[in-house]
This record gives sequence, structure tokens and C-alpha cells, in this order.
Amino acid sequence: MHTATAAIARRTGISTARRMAIVACFFAGFLLVDAPAPATMPYTAPAAVPAVAAVDALIDGHGCWTNTAPADTIPGHAVITVPGKAPRLASADLGFRIWLGPDGQPATGDETPGAVHAFCP
Repeated sequence: MHTATAAIARRTGISTARRMAIVACFFAGFLLVDAPAPATMPYTAPAAVPAVAAVDALIDGHGCWTNTAPADTIPGHAVITVPGKAPRLASADLGFRIWLGPDGQPATGDETPGAVHAFCP
């Protein structure tokens, strides 16, 4: 063993072979970090985009409103979306259950899951 190597081995207590293994692991870590990233899937538009078009088509096609009801108009239907389903025209009663729940107050936790987009005559 070379005298400088022997002196280092005596001081650190690490043999040359062990030192070489440590250095090899150190450089292997750099190779793993510098490896190219795996290929990613191309971006796809979210599935909600067609649902927005469907909601708009239902609102326009059935004379629905999204704000204050027109004068002397009683809602008979609602445009709703329930979890896992496409937007659809439903009874106004279901629309009110989604919006208000049985207690007649919005956002109290007793509402039927879903979203009300508009009410219709």
C-alpha cells in the first residue's frame, strides 16, 4: 500500500476498497439525479368543458334564468348537475332540494349533493 494511502487508512480507519466504494456510490447518485425525466402525457382539457357547453345549451333551450326570476314566473324545472352525472333538466323541487335542502336555508349541510345552474318555467 502506498504510504500516503496507508497514512489516510490509519487516520480514518477506512480501507482503500471501502473508500473507492463510497466514491463510486457518490458518483452513482449524481447519475441518478442527472437522469432525464420520464416522458409525460400531453395536456388534455378537463372533462368539465363539454359539461359547461351542455349547461349553456339547456339554459338557452328552455328559457331558464340564472338570477332573479322574470315577473309572474314560477319555476317548474331546474338545470342541475349531480355528482357523477351529466347536466340535465330536472324538477324545480329537486333544484330547491339541492340549493336549499329541507330546512329552506342554503349552505347548512342538509342539501342534496349537486349544483343548480338555473331555474326554468
